[in-house]
Amino acid sequence: MIAVVHISPTHQTGVHAEKELVNILRHLTGEQVRSVSAPAADARISISLSTDSSLHPQEIMIDADPVSVEIKGGSEGAVLHAVYTFAEKFGCVFEFSGILFPEKKEVLEMPELHVRHIPGMPNRGIRMHLNFVQDQSFFTEKEFAGFIDNMARQKFNYLLFHMYTPQQWFPFEYRGIRHLDLGLGNLNRKPLAEDMIGRSRVKVKEHWFPQEFEQIRDNEELLKAVYGRYKSMMSRAHARGIRNSVSFEPESMPQAMAAKLPEWTGQGAPAFNSSDALTVNWQEEWSGVKLAEPDIRHPLVIDIAVERVLQCIDAFPELDELQLISREGVAWRPKDGATYADEIARLCRKFEFAAEVFDSAGLGRTVPAGEGPEMNLKAHPYWTVPPGDNFFPTVIGSLRYIEFSIAILKDPRVQAKLAERKIEAEIAVYSPNPETIRLMMPPLAKMLPKGIRFSCLADYGARDIADNLPSWKPLADAGHRIGVISWLEFDGTMMLAQSWLDSLVENVRKAKALGAEVMSFNHWRVRSLEHNAAAAAGLCWDPSLTADEFKDDYFGRMFGKENADLAKEAYGLLEEATIYAKTYNYNIGFTTDWVFRNSTDIPGYYWRRLMESKGNYQKALDVFRKLEAVSIRTGRKQAAYMRDYCQMTVWHVDAVHHLQNAKLPLMGYKAWPVTNERAAWPAPEILKVLVKEADKALALEIKYMRVLSRWVKSCDEQGQLSMHHQGVIEPLTSFAKTLSEHLEDGAGN
Repeated sequence: MIAVVHISPTHQTGVHAEKELVNILRHLTGEQVRSVSAPAADARISISLSTDSSLHPQEIMIDADPVSVEIKGGSEGAVLHAVYTFAEKFGCVFEFSGILFPEKKEVLEMPELHVRHIPGMPNRGIRMHLNFVQDQSFFTEKEFAGFIDNMARQKFNYLLFHMYTPQQWFPFEYRGIRHLDLGLGNLNRKPLAEDMIGRSRVKVKEHWFPQEFEQIRDNEELLKAVYGRYKSMMSRAHARGIRNSVSFEPESMPQAMAAKLPEWTGQGAPAFNSSDALTVNWQEEWSGVKLAEPDIRHPLVIDIAVERVLQCIDAFPELDELQLISREGVAWRPKDGATYADEIARLCRKFEFAAEVFDSAGLGRTVPAGEGPEMNLKAHPYWTVPPGDNFFPTVIGSLRYIEFSIAILKDPRVQAKLAERKIEAEIAVYSPNPETIRLMMPPLAKMLPKGIRFSCLADYGARDIADNLPSWKPLADAGHRIGVISWLEFDGTMMLAQSWLDSLVENVRKAKALGAEVMSFNHWRVRSLEHNAAAAAGLCWDPSLTADEFKDDYFGRMFGKENADLAKEAYGLLEEATIYAKTYNYNIGFTTDWVFRNSTDIPGYYWRRLMESKGNYQKALDVFRKLEAVSIRTGRKQAAYMRDYCQMTVWHVDAVHHLQNAKLPLMGYKAWPVTNERAAWPAPEILKVLVKEADKALALEIKYMRVLSRWVKSCDEQGQLSMHHQGVIEPLTSFAKTLSEHLEDGAGN
């Protein structure tokens, strides 16, 4: 018998630690496992759990010999992490999507173990980029709770609720106007077709939506439901030793308030318009939300933001941190005769630093066209500063946002509320362009108040975040507190298999060297990102690990030590394919119908690069197939899953190639969109070729759907399947059908 001597816990976290250990042991051995309050005389192995105040609050300690084990932590949260560290020594794999246990043994042999460790990254966790159809906002209550449990098992201790543009899911009212312009996701409750491939696996009645909320149509009722869900999940996180943070975009004002600004101030609407057309165009396209960009320096706009902060804090009793983050790709352009030089001079005067801190030459540098074939802007890697533009808008826009956030946090009402609740406040900028980040950091370091942590979401993808971290040095040199936001995936290749293992290892190690105290990771999907989450968690736990040390341990437990090198090859090839696709075929797997509608517009993706991507993913597929054949039971299913995801990716890239072969010639005939009544349709012999290309694209995406549907179980997978049907299959089906009809009607005659 194995006896677990419990911790005498004072919090739910300690109770959970004991239950988890007992459950894990029962999966590892056929022996009886009992929870006891004192050492049992008939126990073959006795395992004790306890807190030790002499340890650092996050420190763990494990001492084991063949008959006794001591598992200690400096807090109940640390004890929980020590339990999972102990379990990993027996081959358990705690994945982003659940637990993988090794083969059960009749008798569990206890090795000599001596572990003592303080996590290298104090705050490490997940940034939930909410309001997309694959993320936690679409999970069931049970699956959301399970996700938090899996976070704790990976020894994450930080959970951030990013309520994306401007969907804030907490009650907010200002001058009698309530924010109820709310919606979830960007599929707009469109009914799912009954003949959709895999329809029976999507557990909703009509349209993809959180199952418990599908029948809610009233926005006030929906707000109450989602807000209640988030409060409940914050309680769950606290019970697992996880800190809670909420992030919202104070400059993204609810439409109901923005519409009232002229009335409330007596000024005309143009006085509040500081819109950057490109930013608005992009974000409204992919979020499906109408955005307002009022002048963030106006006192009333600041007051509205202050009230949002106060009401947010009051709304979440288990909130630990509040982050104010900028709009994605924040930008500003002067109007009414003002100049960038005027704005720089104003900022220098206000924050008392010299204009020489700015790199004027760098700010004014015009971005040249990239090497190789011309790129469609909506398939361009750095859309915030397109070719022909300079860096003044994004850099000055970011600094103005910093000024805005400082004004909010310095408000006496906010300071009093933060102090009363002991809540940490943080300012963050979301500006995905490495040169913008480099140019903004020196003046930003001069503007930031001491003591307020600054975080930045500086690019898309962990590789690019890692590469531009050296440009953050002015923050460290000025003694500022730093948080780094990275990625477990790139949403522009959301439909594709992705690996960022080496990138994440380097990302965390560089963040640690910079002195970062928080590292959080964006994601939408859960399934297919297991390896990336494991790297993020593993390196945050111990940033001293090399990439090989991490992989030998993780892949050894997952696929068998003898197969670790083959796994390294498979995931290495996939990472090469991932980075190539992001660099040269940007947004080829983006959300809903973006690829069909936007990124395949003239001039489209260059066909040689598409074929290169296809070949890259095929190489990874071939090695995953080998890995599946030799893997131990623990990871065999995951190897098969990654094999299939690589196959689906090959098909999708090829489908985009065929779609362009049909679509781009039509654009020359003004027959795109195909609904154009004045189109000069091509001759039948040409249209016949285009019909075949459209049919090939559709056939490949149908194959993608059939394979994906076989794996669908979790809510993120159900959302991915629904999105692929409505964003890819339905548009392609309509496109191919319309071309065939025009051919039958003799459109070219």
